[in-house]
Amino acid sequence: PGTPLTHILAAAFGVVVAYASALTLVVLEATRGGMYLARLLEHDVAQGTGPLDTLIRGAERQFLGRR
Repeated sequence: PGTPLTHILAAAFGVVVAYASALTLVVLEATRGGMYLARLLEHDVAQGTGPLDTLIRGAERQFLGRR
């Protein structure tokens, strides 16, 4: 029971709530992923085994003649 306008407004509200929930979930997952990548990079930098360290060592060998 209710007017068609009530049903349309209820459906629109449902869509808005669903969109907001999905957006919140995306933000949370992106934050978790960013934290995971930050931990990986921190570990790589601490160990000196990351791709950036390898690239720098390779450049040193190539341009400066270090072995």
